[in-house]
Amino acid sequence: MSWDSYWTAVETIVKSRRKSDVKIKKYAFFEETWEALSEHTNKLIILKAPTGCGKTEAVTVPFLSKLSQLECDWSSLVYVMPTRSLAYAVRERMAFSLSSLNSSWVTVTLDHGELTSLKPYLEGDVAITTYDTLLYTFYGFRTMGHHILLPLGKLLSSLIVLDEAQLLQDSSWYTLSLLPSHIHSLLRLNAQIVVMSATLPPVFEEELLSKRKYKKHAKIIESDDKPLRGQIEHVCLEEENFDVERNLLNTLDELGILNGHGLPLLIVVNKVSKAVDVYKKLKELLKKGDLPENTDLMLLHSRLRRGIRKKIEQLLERKEKRKEPFILVATQVVEAGLDYDFSTLITELAPVDSLIQRIGRVARVTGKKGTAVIFVGEEGWTNVYPEQVISKSLTVIEENQALLNEAPLDIKASSELLKEVYTKDIVKLLANPVASEIQKTKAFIQEFPDKILAFRHGNGIRSILVRLGIELKCWMATEEDTNKLLNGGSLQIPLSTFNDNIVTFSLQRFSLEIPKAIVHHKDDRTFLALLRTIHEENGTIRLSCHLIDTCNQGVRNILDGEQFFLLNPTYYEKMDEDELGVVKPW
Repeated sequence: MSWDSYWTAVETIVKSRRKSDVKIKKYAFFEETWEALSEHTNKLIILKAPTGCGKTEAVTVPFLSKLSQLECDWSSLVYVMPTRSLAYAVRERMAFSLSSLNSSWVTVTLDHGELTSLKPYLEGDVAITTYDTLLYTFYGFRTMGHHILLPLGKLLSSLIVLDEAQLLQDSSWYTLSLLPSHIHSLLRLNAQIVVMSATLPPVFEEELLSKRKYKKHAKIIESDDKPLRGQIEHVCLEEENFDVERNLLNTLDELGILNGHGLPLLIVVNKVSKAVDVYKKLKELLKKGDLPENTDLMLLHSRLRRGIRKKIEQLLERKEKRKEPFILVATQVVEAGLDYDFSTLITELAPVDSLIQRIGRVARVTGKKGTAVIFVGEEGWTNVYPEQVISKSLTVIEENQALLNEAPLDIKASSELLKEVYTKDIVKLLANPVASEIQKTKAFIQEFPDKILAFRHGNGIRSILVRLGIELKCWMATEEDTNKLLNGGSLQIPLSTFNDNIVTFSLQRFSLEIPKAIVHHKDDRTFLALLRTIHEENGTIRLSCHLIDTCNQGVRNILDGEQFFLLNPTYYEKMDEDELGVVKPW
C-alpha cells in the first residue's frame, strides 16, 4: 500500500475522533516510520517524537490499513502500555480507529492479567496489554500448557509496540535495567518491535543498542518536527513548598484563576493525600465564592475505584469537546494518556521526564498559550522520588529553563535534559542496592531463548521478573456486603460491577508492611480477607472470603501474589457525594 493511503487513513481516524475541521499536520516521521516498518530487516524501531504528534497512529495505521484490505505483514498487533488504565484508553482508541476505517469486524482484545470471564492470552487481531502481562505470558508464568506455546508463537509473528516505557521507572531503576534484556529475548526469537516515547532516557536507549547484533537491525527515528500545538509562554520555578493553606489561594489569584482566566487548570502533586487536601481546599474556596461559580472540580489518582477513574476520564473527554472551565487535581496518573488541552499547570517538583510530560498537558491546541508553575520545595518529593534524581533534575532545569519550555515541542531539547539527569553514574547508583536481583533475573532472561522448549522456571524469578514493587489488588464492597462476606456469606454480582470496584495501591517488596486498609477487626481478632471468586453464568461472579489472622507467620508472603483482598470500607473516604478514594492505606 502507498504512503498516501496510509495518510488518508490517519486523516479519517483523527477527524472522526475529534472535529471534521480539525487541523492535521503530516509530520515527516510518519513516512519515516512507515518506511522502517516496511523493511522487515528493521527488527527494532525506536521512535522519539513530542507528545501530541500522533505516534500511535503512525505505528498502527500500516497494520490497520492492511488488515482492512485482508492483507497483512504481521499475524497481529500487540500494543503494550505501562498501566491498566492506559491500556483501557488505548483499547477504546483502537476500537474507534477501526470503526472509522469500516473495520469493526476486527477482533480487539484487552488482556491485563486480571479477573475476566474469558482470558484472551494475547489472542485477537489487535491485542492491548500491559508490560507485566506481556512478559509473564511470554515466559509462561501465567499458566502451564498451550497457554505458553500459543501466545509465544503469536508474539513472534506480530508487530509489538512498546509505548511509554519511561513510566516503568522506579526508584532503583530496576525495571528499566531489565527491559532491554526482555526486548533482546523477543528480538532473538525474530519479533518485530517498536519502542516509542516523548521522554525516552538516552541511557536506556544506549543499553537497548549496546550489542552489535541488535544495533545492526535497529532503526532510530528522532523527529525534527514541531507539533501542531500552542506555546508554553512561561515556566516559573517557585522556591518553596506547595502549601495548601498558605499559598494555594495566592497562586490561583496571581494566575488569574479567581477571575475565571487560565482555565482549564491542571494541578499535579506527588502524593494522594496531598491531592485530596488540595481538592478539599478548592471545594471550600468554591463554596465561599472565591472561585467562579461555574467552575467544575475533579479529582484523579491511582487509589480511586476503577469505575470512578473511568467515569472521570470519560467526563474529561466530554469537557474537551464542550470547552468547559474546570480544575483537575491529580497525581502522576496524568503524565501519559491524558489527551486534554489545559491552559495552566501548577505542579510539584518531579524528575525531569515527569515534568516534561506534565508540562506537555498544557497548550496542546494551535494558537493556545500556556503557563506552568513548579513548586520545588522538598516536602513535595521527599519519600516519593530518589534524592539523587530530584537534585540533578532541579539543577538541570534551573540552568536550562529555556530548554524545559521547549521540551514538550522539541524532542532534541527533551533528550538533552534527560541525558543531563540520567547519567550512567546516577543509574548505577540507583540500581546498586538491587544489583544481585537484577543480575539473577537477567541470567534467566538471557537463557530463555536457547532453552525455550525445555525451560524450567528458576526459583524465585517470577516475583521479580518485571518489577520489585507489588501492586496490591483490593475489592470494595458496601459496609453491609462487607459484613456479609466476613460472616461467611457469599455475593453474586455482575463481573462488570466487580471490576468497577477494584482499588489498587503499591507496596515495597523488601519492606512489606501490611496496610491497615485491608485489615478487618471482629471479636478481638484482626485478619485479612482473601476473596474467593467463582465464575457463574450470564457474566456474573460469586464471591466469598477466606479469613487469615494477621499474626499468621506467612501472611506477608500472601501479599506478594495475585489474590484480591477485601478492602476495609472505612478507609475509602468520601466527602458529600464526592469519592476521595483510599487516602491513607497505612
